[in-house]
Amino acid sequence: MKKTLFILATMVAAAVAAEASTVLISFGINSGNGTAVVDGTYLGESGQKVNKISTGSSNSYTSGTLVTSGGDATGITLTTGGVCCGSGGVLTNASAKDSALGQSDKFYNVFGQDMSTGNPMGGVINGNNPNGNFTMSLNNLSAGTYTLTMLVGRGNNYGTGNTSSFSLDGTGISNISASLDDYSTGSGATLNGATVTGNTHTGDWMLITYTFDVAADGTRLNIQSQGGAGSINSLALTSVPEPATAGLVLLGLGALLMRRKRA
Repeated sequence: MKKTLFILATMVAAAVAAEASTVLISFGINSGNGTAVVDGTYLGESGQKVNKISTGSSNSYTSGTLVTSGGDATGITLTTGGVCCGSGGVLTNASAKDSALGQSDKFYNVFGQDMSTGNPMGGVINGNNPNGNFTMSLNNLSAGTYTLTMLVGRGNNYGTGNTSSFSLDGTGISNISASLDDYSTGSGATLNGATVTGNTHTGDWMLITYTFDVAADGTRLNIQSQGGAGSINSLALTSVPEPATAGLVLLGLGALLMRRKRA
């Protein structure tokens, strides 16, 4: 009996290990270069570990090593490519436009209010050049399949136009797809292939999820922001376990349970 329980516990631990791992990132109002781990809310669960990244005048700050939402260290870092906004750029309850899809909680049901609005962890990264273009990168990804959920948007005007486009690229990055999960009424959001375009200023925002494959360890993913305000607010990078691995663990667990039941 004890041996069976031990095996069950080991297989449950393996199943948990096979689950997806998420790295949460939010950006502070400009306050000098720095990386900190703080508590935040993601998918309705508070107390998640969030990598808060701030920049001062640097438009190419590379963070320290990031942690997962459970606090485990990774080899991943982020290079901003732009600077954190001032207080005027922060989305607030008053400035954020309503959801075009009629969701009462807007983006709060994904990135909690403590990650995305009106506080020192609710800033955005934007370009500081005439056209607003910048490239943010996630460095040192391992081989596998990922999703990247992004909240883009800001509370005030910035940039040389109202429309911004967001896309992914990188050497060894393939099978990129995108979906528009939600967006504000005034964003005019459109999806063309894996490129999402819309207004990201004066309270307008878009919630985007990308899926992509990474061919080899040590790969860099580029997040391209082109034109307009080009503001990136919050990120969630999730590794997707291989179906075969998760399936074998669950199959073995099921077989052991059936054997124990017959006994």
